[in-house]
Amino acid sequence: MKLRKTYATRPEKILDAVIGFVGWWVINSLIWVAITRGKWLWIDFGAPAMSWYLLPLGIVALIFLAFSRRWLALGILVAVALNLAIALVLGLTQYGTCAIPFFMGLLPK
Repeated sequence: MKLRKTYATRPEKILDAVIGFVGWWVINSLIWVAITRGKWLWIDFGAPAMSWYLLPLGIVALIFLAFSRRWLALGILVAVALNLAIALVLGLTQYGTCAIPFFMGLLPK
C-alpha cells in the first residue's frame, strides 16, 4: 500500500497547500465554536477539558499528514505560523499598552 501521495504537477501541490491552509482555519473555527458553547457531540465537557484532548490529536494528525501528504501539512504549518504571528502582534500592541501610563510622566510637557 502506497502511503505517500506523489504530485505530478505544481498546481496539485499548490492546491493541497491551499486546502491545508483554509481547512485548518475552518476546522479549528468550528471546533472553537463548539468548545465555547460548552457542548461537543452533545456531551458537556467544557473548554479546559476539550483543549487537552484536541492538542495531541492535532499534533498526531499533522505528523501523519507530513508523511502522507506533505504539501497539505505545509499549508497547515503556514496557517499555524500565521496564527502565531497574529497572536504575537496583538499581544504586543494590545497588552503592551498597559505600561504606557507609567511612562507618561517621562514625556516632555
